[in-house]
Amino acid sequence: MKPTLLSMLLLACTQGKSTDTASPATEVERSFYVVSETSTGKLLVANNEDGQVEGELCLSEIFPDQCGPGASELARPCLMFGVSHQRSGEDDTFLITATLRDPDRPFAPGIVSLVRPSDPPETLWAVRNLTIPPELQSGFDCELDGEAPQCHLYGAHTTISLDDGTLVVSDTSNSRVVWIETPADGAESGNVLAILSSQHPQWGDERYPNLVQPLSIDGRDHLLITFKGGVDHSSSPTNEGRIALWNVSDRSHPEQVWVFPEEGHLSAVHSGRFVETPAGELLIYAHSLGASEVGTDHREGTIGFAQFNGLEPPTYLSDGTLPDPGFGFTREVEWDGELQRLIVTDSGCENAQDACSRSGRVLAFSLPELSQSDRGGSARPDQSDQVFIGLDWKRTVIDRALELPFDTDRIPLDSAGAQLREGIRGCSAP
Repeated sequence: MKPTLLSMLLLACTQGKSTDTASPATEVERSFYVVSETSTGKLLVANNEDGQVEGELCLSEIFPDQCGPGASELARPCLMFGVSHQRSGEDDTFLITATLRDPDRPFAPGIVSLVRPSDPPETLWAVRNLTIPPELQSGFDCELDGEAPQCHLYGAHTTISLDDGTLVVSDTSNSRVVWIETPADGAESGNVLAILSSQHPQWGDERYPNLVQPLSIDGRDHLLITFKGGVDHSSSPTNEGRIALWNVSDRSHPEQVWVFPEEGHLSAVHSGRFVETPAGELLIYAHSLGASEVGTDHREGTIGFAQFNGLEPPTYLSDGTLPDPGFGFTREVEWDGELQRLIVTDSGCENAQDACSRSGRVLAFSLPELSQSDRGGSARPDQSDQVFIGLDWKRTVIDRALELPFDTDRIPLDSAGAQLREGIRGCSAP
């Protein structure tokens, strides 16, 4: 049995220079890095040669009525999360998942949009509203209460576009995964095709999905879902997250296959992914608080590694760390097979309200030597169920400090359209 990806379009920064002896341009043809900054609502475009930021795409210009200057009394009304690049003919497009906060509403409405980075940016379509069939409204009724959070996207973090055009959204604050029909050009509403939520009897205490990865295993469709946290016995939110595999070959009757770790939890985990590497098939994940010390102010993330075993639960291997002061709040990890590098997005702080002095950064690492462990990988107060190993830091990908970076992708030159090749300008509005 060998799992293969159906779709992985997502994909979701510090000062410093490369520590590689050779320039990145000698490793691979010129390419671009795109990084979403959550708190500024910006997508930054940098070149891979020296990490300089060369252009921006801003929510303040894409959605000026909600995000532009003077649009809201909030200092940061719009937050950008996952972004993925798609090329359409000679044009670049970006699939953007964002939150447009409104102080007059009791929840933060999410939006998914396809944007062409022209001057000014052009929104090809957007999912601002959901059309949900009554039979999918389990635990809520949009006819009786159309302003219920479940009748909308709520704090959505990432969106995947499947080969058939269906969108799969991590509807984070609603603690569910939503399948949506891709809207027609110019549309602003999405038809919901299926929902997997905490109403499902096999869904445990896991909450706040932040990434889904479609996989085909033994010819059947599956979803790998990363849950940042959970709820305790009093239904209060916790950072006790997990990664779960679900069989979704029949979207009307999904079945949970396994959860990782089998016992215990991961601490505020993000971005769990199946990847094929020289070390074999792995589950890699941003263990956002994986080396934090319970009962102290010390908050430190790691990069988790486990052997991926298909329909059997993964086998934990280790947590990768950096020397003091270590990682901050690790938000995303991807494997770049062409560069043979791990690309890690470190947000520094968890959110803008944190009393935290760390800057965000995007770093590149070699894949470490991995070996079997007798531990399970759960985040215990004494860290007795983890194995910590040092990572080989190769270079800083973006040559500037970033504000809460969430998602990083590398776009090879031959995948770039006209706008990236010719250069995307900066934003005219803050």
